[in-house]
Amino acid sequence: MTNGATLVRSVLFWMILASAANVPVAAAELKVSENHRCLLRDGKPFFYLCDTAWDLFLRLTREDADFYLKNRKEKGFNVVMAILIGEMPHQDELNAYGEPPLIDKDPAHPNEKYFRHVDDIVKKANAMGLVVAIAPAWSNWMYKNVGRGPHPFDADKARAFGEYVGRRYRHSDVIWVLGGDSNPEGYEEILRAMATGLDEGDGDRDLLITFHGVKIGAPMPPDNLYHLRFGSAQLVGSESWLDFHGAYSGHQWDYPTYRHIAQARATKPARPVIDLEPCYENHPYHPDGSMFHASPEKWDGKTRGTAALVRRQAYWALLAGAAGHTYAANDVWQFYDPARPNPKPAYKGNTDWRKAVDFPGAAQMGIMRRLFESRPWQILVPDESVLSGAPDGTKDHVQAARADDGSFLFAHLPRGGSITIALNKIAGKTTQTHWFNPREGTATPIGEFPCSGTLRFEAPSAGEENDWVLVLDDAAKHFPIPGAQAGAAAE
Repeated sequence: MTNGATLVRSVLFWMILASAANVPVAAAELKVSENHRCLLRDGKPFFYLCDTAWDLFLRLTREDADFYLKNRKEKGFNVVMAILIGEMPHQDELNAYGEPPLIDKDPAHPNEKYFRHVDDIVKKANAMGLVVAIAPAWSNWMYKNVGRGPHPFDADKARAFGEYVGRRYRHSDVIWVLGGDSNPEGYEEILRAMATGLDEGDGDRDLLITFHGVKIGAPMPPDNLYHLRFGSAQLVGSESWLDFHGAYSGHQWDYPTYRHIAQARATKPARPVIDLEPCYENHPYHPDGSMFHASPEKWDGKTRGTAALVRRQAYWALLAGAAGHTYAANDVWQFYDPARPNPKPAYKGNTDWRKAVDFPGAAQMGIMRRLFESRPWQILVPDESVLSGAPDGTKDHVQAARADDGSFLFAHLPRGGSITIALNKIAGKTTQTHWFNPREGTATPIGEFPCSGTLRFEAPSAGEENDWVLVLDDAAKHFPIPGAQAGAAAE
């Protein structure tokens, strides 16, 4: 009897703990700012810094997910982005525990065991302060003109599945990402149904939805090497469910992300814009941007995306008016492990993902976030008029942005060198200036100058790996050292 009573008490104890663990916790309020230029989290500007982890739910054990999430939190990311049910419906995609997302690949029959694993990862991410951007179903599952089938989603199934996952994660810090790489033309009704389902499942709480996809257009002048890419602004910009734009610059080397961001930012109605698919660190070279992975005849087998390339596109985008940025490492998104079969050999992973999480570009994204958050970054507006005679080319383009009240200015020089600035663009009597090193996160004072006329500044170094950010502040604002302290900027 004693042993039985002890067993009952033990079972009741664990039932109470399990029940407590499932008590809904108030999710953060994620919304669009009143001026439609940035995102807010609990009413404060939210600098969206995302790491791409497409196969997070499929490839990682609980222990691996713990390691990954902790690493990304320490690097300074506040969002991770993953696909809920995979991108290859023609294969039997199973998670690390052998569970498929859907029973018989039927959206009407989600696999509870699989989703419990997703629950666990989402809860752990949220507990660390990470928002999870979730693609509920990749385009391959929805668009019959994309990839090999089956393509089981129609509008009815999309709405039902959207409601299912919307309800399941209505108490979680999530952002929904519809689409997936491809052109949605002809399948807009499925996306609308998915968005409707998510909204119905989420209940009274507001939710954020964006779109990930691309259509290649005519060559972008003046350089025929670059293909014009159409993202959410052109493809689904009239849809009421779209809360912020997902730009798509792709894996083409030195693609002019500043043009892409400006293009999306200029569309009506105004929405925040974020590049959801830039060049990946350690990704094979793309000579023309026509493919999503490099074919043997168009790749030398050696050239891969560098941290310098990643930084260049990130600063170009942010200073062109983006509300944040998305980073990715080629070996991390697919969680490449040389000790196990690789289901995605086309993407040419070559570094164990546990090492790839420490590629230099990842840490430098956190440095970038600290720089922006050391100032009231949400009031930055693109302003190339502050520059005089600045280079404008695929690699040398200098992008600048100025606070709308003139209190500070950032200019990114992707290859160092010199730049001439119109100092009268800074409010106040004098400007305090620094060179900020985006590779190391250090700031070097230059001096204090009158806010009048123009002045030429020479970066400490020049060359492919020697980008610099020139920071000019209204001296009267007494801003902290650039990048010194996240959140230290005056309200």
